[in-house]
Amino acid sequence: MPIRPQDFSRKEIQRAVGFAGVIELGLLILMGSADSGASIAPEKEPEKALVPIQITPVVDETPLLKLGSKKKPKLPSMWRRKPTPKKLFEEVSAPAENAEDDPEELPTSRLAELDEEAPPPDASIVKELDEDVPEVDASAEDPEELSEDGDEMGVEEGTETDPLKARVVSLYRMKIIGWFNRRFRIPDTKIPCAELKSLRAPVAVAVNSQRAVASYTIKSSGNAIFDARVRASMDATIGQQLPPPPPKYPDILGTTVQPVFNGLQAKCKVAAVPPAARPKPPAGSDSPPSEPATPTEPAPTEPESAEPESTPEPAAPPAPDPAPAIPSEPSPAPELSE
Repeated sequence: MPIRPQDFSRKEIQRAVGFAGVIELGLLILMGSADSGASIAPEKEPEKALVPIQITPVVDETPLLKLGSKKKPKLPSMWRRKPTPKKLFEEVSAPAENAEDDPEELPTSRLAELDEEAPPPDASIVKELDEDVPEVDASAEDPEELSEDGDEMGVEEGTETDPLKARVVSLYRMKIIGWFNRRFRIPDTKIPCAELKSLRAPVAVAVNSQRAVASYTIKSSGNAIFDARVRASMDATIGQQLPPPPPKYPDILGTTVQPVFNGLQAKCKVAAVPPAARPKPPAGSDSPPSEPATPTEPAPTEPESAEPESTPEPAAPPAPDPAPAIPSEPSPAPELSE
């Protein structure tokens, strides 16, 4: 059915044209904004400057895990099923109706009895049954495949055979060391920062049966102030109880604990020291350029060829002193030399 102009009013036609124009205008705006290249870029985080730190290796006294062979995988006992023993049948001979008279094909096995049961088609046939064969326990493991005490992830020098206990011992010793470090205050205001971060004072702490600190011995760090602070911290721990060990391993504490106090956690900053400039030797010195003259060593004097006027100049008073008589005294020096 063809559409005639009189089917729509003038207002409807104007509205349709207006909507079409708005849609075309919107498409043009979208195409223009897409070609403008404007995009939202994520804000970059400022890069943090790398700060060099000093790492001091510490000997770990945790018992190492002993090396063992690989364990044989096995199911739990409730999932195991004993294998059903298979019955063996002895090989026997029976007369055949179509047998030929050939001495070379005589059977070597025994003849079957008349009432003997015939073996099933899938039966295991043996030449001769041995009545003295001992019964084998299917649940027994081969002794050659038994695993050695230890763990396959251990080392040959290890002494601990329980992997879980080795892990618990390591965590508990870290807890003990943290207990001592929380009671130590680093003297960061009395010692230069570069020297403080290199100090290290090992301590051997004796523990009694009640897990209390009984006594201690300190190995000096080389700095009296640092050692005094370590002694003050250790004196405050005398008689205090250490954190208890895990209930499953109550004997892992021992009688000696060896914490190490150092200045690595000091909040001071090591200032960068510029390379010292090599001083130049004096103009009249005979020393080679590779050996700079120190300020404490006097400059070598010239031989007797030096002029007499240059000798009184270093001893001259400063300019503010109005003493005219002092610089005039060196004048009689030539008369004495005559």
